[in-house]
Amino acid sequence: MRRVFRVAAWVTIVYLVTRGLLTGAHASPQEAAPDAKGSVGAPSWAAHPAIKFAGVLPQEKGSPAVPQKEAAALSEVFPRAAYFEAVKDGPDTRYYLAFDHSRKKIGAVFTCKGQGYADVIETQVGMSLDGTLEAVKVVSQNETPGVGMRVTEESFTDQFRHTKADSLSGVQAITGATISSRAVMESVKIRAGEILPLLKDAQ
Repeated sequence: MRRVFRVAAWVTIVYLVTRGLLTGAHASPQEAAPDAKGSVGAPSWAAHPAIKFAGVLPQEKGSPAVPQKEAAALSEVFPRAAYFEAVKDGPDTRYYLAFDHSRKKIGAVFTCKGQGYADVIETQVGMSLDGTLEAVKVVSQNETPGVGMRVTEESFTDQFRHTKADSLSGVQAITGATISSRAVMESVKIRAGEILPLLKDAQ
């Protein structure tokens, strides 16, 4: 009888030890080790302030967050910016502030609208604090194919790069698409003139 009890005890011990080892082997790294704050299950990078995704740094506390897809589009006209913050006017976004990796404000991205030959032409513009244009991109238009639609071509939009918004010196209208191209030029100049004082006030 004693021998039966001993065998049963050994079987129980082996079962418990084996169960414990298997449980430990299947535990994930997050379950096995607490993070710096003592919580279990959080990825190690979750609390790291330097983590960034697709060129977008974490937003300042209380500032409107810019979704990554939207921030990627903003980066097309302000590629040297590390992240953006939306400046709201009620529920609408008035413009976006652009910051570098040290969280220093370096400019803004805003939208312009001008009446073209066929319809309204909408552009997105990146501008530094001194009024120099970073880039201009036509994001919406319904102009005549092969004519007014040429405002979307780089041969036109690249002229804006590194020019002063108040003068647009060196930017030439497109021959045969004067109304469309001037609509872009005037809308950029007017909107930039509205945004620039706001950037200086916010410094």
